[in-house]
Parts: sequence; C-alpha cells; structure tokens
Amino acid sequence: MKKENLLFALILLAFFGCQSKPSNELSLIIKFDGADPEKEYSIRLTSNYMVESSTKFKFGEGKTEHKVMVPLDAPKMFTLSGDFYKTFYGEPGQELVVQVDKEGDEFSYSYEGSGAHAMQALEEFASLEEEFEEQAAELDYGVYSMPWEEFSAGIDRVREQKEKVLLEADGVSQNFEQVMKADIWVDYVNQISSFQSYYNYRIKKEEDPEFESEILDSRYEKAFTFGTEALGSMSFSSMITGYVTKDASDLATEEVPWYSIPENWVTLYERTKEDSSVPTAFKEVMLGNYVSQLLMSLGVDGAWEIKEEFMNDYPESGETDIIKSLYASWEPLKQGKPAPDFTYSSIDNELVSLSDFKGKVVYIDVWATWCGPCIAEFPSMKKLKERLKDADDVVWLYVSIDDADVKEKWEKDVEKYEIQEGVNLFGGEGWETSITDLYKINGIPRYLLIDKDGMIHNAQAQRPSSGDLIYNEIQKLRGVSLEETLSMK
Repeated sequence: MKKENLLFALILLAFFGCQSKPSNELSLIIKFDGADPEKEYSIRLTSNYMVESSTKFKFGEGKTEHKVMVPLDAPKMFTLSGDFYKTFYGEPGQELVVQVDKEGDEFSYSYEGSGAHAMQALEEFASLEEEFEEQAAELDYGVYSMPWEEFSAGIDRVREQKEKVLLEADGVSQNFEQVMKADIWVDYVNQISSFQSYYNYRIKKEEDPEFESEILDSRYEKAFTFGTEALGSMSFSSMITGYVTKDASDLATEEVPWYSIPENWVTLYERTKEDSSVPTAFKEVMLGNYVSQLLMSLGVDGAWEIKEEFMNDYPESGETDIIKSLYASWEPLKQGKPAPDFTYSSIDNELVSLSDFKGKVVYIDVWATWCGPCIAEFPSMKKLKERLKDADDVVWLYVSIDDADVKEKWEKDVEKYEIQEGVNLFGGEGWETSITDLYKINGIPRYLLIDKDGMIHNAQAQRPSSGDLIYNEIQKLRGVSLEETLSMK
C-alpha cells in the first residue's frame, strides 16, 4: 500500500513539475530594418491618457529586431508608438512577431506567432476604415463633412463588415471575440460622437439647429450589457469613464458652468459610487480613470480630497498604485512652486518667454485652432478682459499648440475670434509643444494662473466662463481685497 502511494505521489510530482507557471506577459518581437536606433518606443496598456508608459525601449545602433515582454493581466488591446504608431491585441502567454516594412511614408505589417490571427483581423478592420475615409479625403473635415444620411450609412456598413470579419476569423480566441465586439461597437458610437462635435462646432450655420443623436443618449445603457472582457478594449474603458459626468449639466447655475464649481466634481464621484446600475468591475475602472483625470480639471491641490476617498473606497484596486504614482508626478505643479518657463514666437515674430512677465499676474490660455471647446470660451474671455481692462498688471497670454503647417490659419483665427488684445504665441509642434510636457497638458483648453513672483498659483485655473470665480482669483493675486472686488461689480 505504501509503495502504491509513493508511486502515485511520484506520478503527480512528475505531471505538475512539468507544468510551466502561467505567464502574465506577452512576448512581442518587432522586426524593422528601417528602425531609428535612437527613437524611443513606448507601450501604453491603459486607456487612461494621464498615465505615462512604463514600458519603453530603443532598438539601438545596428539593431533591426527587438524583443520586449509586455505585462498583461488579461487579454487586452495596447498601443506601441515610436517610428510608427500601432494598436495591438495580445493575451498573456502569447508570442507575437511583427514584421514592419516602410515604403515612402507608408508602413505595412505582417504577423507570426500565436497572436498573429487576431492581428490579421485588426488589419482587416483598419482597411475597412481607410476605405470609408478615402471617400471623403477631399472634404474639409473628411467623413464628418458628409451629410448625416451618407455618413450614417457609411459607418453602418463598416460596422457590419467588421462584424462579418470577426465571425469568419480563424484561430482567434473567445476572449478576442468578446473584446472586439465591444471595440467595434464603441468605434461606431465614437464616430457618431465625432460627427456631432464637428457639425455643431465647425460646420453648421448659426441659424441651423444642433445635431443630436439618440444613439449617444443610450450608449451607457448599452455599454453596461457587455461582460467584463470588454475592458480589454481601450476605447471601451475610455468611453464608460464618461458616464461619471454624463448628467453633470444639472449641477450648473445660470451664471456658471458645472465644471467651474469644484464641489461638483466631488458630487459626481459620490453619485457614481452609489449608482447600482453600474457593474462593479466597470465602476472601479471608471472611478479610477476619473480620479486620475481630475488632475486636468482641478489640479493636484483641488483633486487631492477625491483621490484620498478613492484610495479608501478601493484599497485593493489595481488603479490605486497608478493613482499614487500619478499624483506624485504632479508635485512640481502644486501652488507656490516655480512656474516652468517657455519661449515661443509671437504673432509679431518676436521670441517671448513666460519669464518676461515677472511682476505681473499671467493668465495663460492653452488652445488650438481645431479645438471647439477652446473657441467656445473666447466670448467669456472677452468679457473677463473687459472687466479687467484697466488692470495693467495682468497679462493675457494665449499659447497655440497647433502644428507648424497651420500657422497661417492660426494668424487668421487670432483676428477671427478677437483675441489679438493679448499676447499670442505659436508653439508649432502640436502635442510635442514643450508647454504640454512642462505643465502636463493632455487635453485642452487648459488655463494656468501665475502670480507676480513667477510662481504657480493654479496649474488648472478656472475657465473664463466661470465668471466671478476666475475674476475674483485674478483680483486676489493683484492684491485687491474681496471687499474691493465686490464693490467693483
């Protein structure tokens, strides 16, 4: 009997001893003969645009192949940026070999390994999108310049074709199918959202009614019917985070938009936390993203309270370590820290630096000609400047983060939107413009308030549309008491 037990134990040991530990990584091998040896490649695993990549690498001199182990806690999509930008799908334990080829300015990709079938399906998705976009290549705003009926028929067709590709795809896992079903649907909804934004902000005539889609009104109800696998889609995770602020407008007053009242951000967090219609797994991701993104709305000082509440509510969340690190990185932008300097060309072709205005209060508006919400703030900015027209110790500094090739349009828009009564600077490098890195700007419009000593007063200042809130804040920095400020109204 003892010999039988020993034999059985040895069989078990042999069997389990041969089993490898489940991998929580994807082996990604990039082959690219044209790789820039000094170009930094960055892998992003989250839809949270506030979080910087923790996986970075360079090919190095004379190297045309690089292997990187991508940490994956579940099947998901991720992006790789470097000489090219590409969205990938991977699963823990898989290997994906990517052959990159370049002809002129165009990149092409082929795949091998256990992750190849999924990527081949993604390539077909991309081809379908490109075919649709090519139909409107000559229009000012591409497919968003199409009449709604034509645009709607086009995105319906692309969605159906993608679903057919997914249905017929060979060698893909059930996880991939579930992630892609959610991703295809979100892409469809996002296209409608983009159409609505372009039409209402850039295309429609003043007398025309605004475009509104019923599909957008019901998107969250539909989103919550997906399983947790849907979180593997970066687009899906990003979209559901918008649920937190979907009814925020009812917190506005007649004079002040909801987002200009700091207490409203706490209210929205509490609402979502108590909302029983939101699946638990989704809620944790939504609120984690929300708390991270609050840095862009309230700054590190204003968002601290809600950050602490999230960490108490979800101490075991995978989002907690991300949030801790993120908030620590914003420490240099706290109130009272020296304002990072920058220098750009003015509309008069003179080099102008932030430090040139030491001794004055500086209100900085970071914007771009393509940014509808930025432009929507200009009438309020005009009113704010009018209220402070005699304030010689205030500088109105506009910094455009447009790309270099739209400088002429920028010059025209400065006059068109009547913002020439201020200092207008042109960054000319898009999102690579240095101010975006110095002040951690991941979305615009963004407003900064610098005191007379050149110190940060608020790295996430109130918008012009906040009315008295930003007016009172500027007056305080000027040394005008609240009593004096109130008597001036």
